[in-house]
Amino acid sequence: VINSGSVSAISVRVTDTLPTGITLLTSTMNPSAGINGRVITYSLFNVGANDSLIISYKAVIDSSIISGTTKINTAVINTNGLTKIVTASFTPLNRPLFTLKKTVNGSNNKMRPGDTLVYTLTYSNIGTATAKDVFITDLTPENTEYVSGTVTINNILKTDAALDDEASYNREINTLQINIGNVLPGNSGTIKFKVSIR
Repeated sequence: VINSGSVSAISVRVTDTLPTGITLLTSTMNPSAGINGRVITYSLFNVGANDSLIISYKAVIDSSIISGTTKINTAVINTNGLTKIVTASFTPLNRPLFTLKKTVNGSNNKMRPGDTLVYTLTYSNIGTATAKDVFITDLTPENTEYVSGTVTINNILKTDAALDDEASYNREINTLQINIGNVLPGNSGTIKFKVSIR
């Protein structure tokens, strides 16, 4: 709140109306204020001539918000018989953000033909919307051979047969295929399988 005038602004009242789709973090409010639904009302205060007061808070965008829809935050300032309306807007992007990491256990300089490697795929949706119809493929490395019946998803053993469950192995193209399905925001999982060195 800026008072660029030559006299003090007395009994300033500020009300701030939050748009739908965001949640106020009350612990971040400075100064504290009254809250009624989506309306924040600050206690009366004075602002001296050529002086200012900073009002701040943080809010979290809800996962239900419609992506690409502009949201407008409106604040009303009343003082000395005058009213001023100020707005701020933002356009949220509500979408999935999928990550995938691959690690191997058992790989060292002493590995020989016939030894076994364990691969782990770790996936996660760190976005704000559901990742739909997630399908992961993994090509078996050169000079290795997939070990049948070793696929686990979140520590649950799966078969290698096509259409039997989420996992299948295509030996014609040496590729493991995993049908994860939908992954909700914040959810993650692990896939493990073994290969032998040829």
